[in-house]
Amino acid sequence: MFTCKERVVRDGRLVCFAGQVMSEEEAEALGLAGGPASPGEAPKAPTISDLKAELDELGVAYDKRAKKGELEELLKAAKSAQPAPDPDEGGDPADPDDPEGDE
Repeated sequence: MFTCKERVVRDGRLVCFAGQVMSEEEAEALGLAGGPASPGEAPKAPTISDLKAELDELGVAYDKRAKKGELEELLKAAKSAQPAPDPDEGGDPADPDDPEGDE
């Protein structure tokens, strides 16, 4: 048996309430048990506010009335378009050709 430790709401829908008891199979089907998360805790999906904040941080423009799925797609596209971090960025003091070096 599985007992929900806290109220879980996803996409505006109640998934379980604190103290709710259900079978392990039911909990797994709802994404509350099993998988990569620690037992008894559901992975927390980002909220629309979380997605908008991350898009703002990346400087991505979006429609303020956009649905969650649209924001997720924009964020996914923005992250895939970002170049990989340069391991040489920041300056290497041992590199004589590096203008940011400390020598």
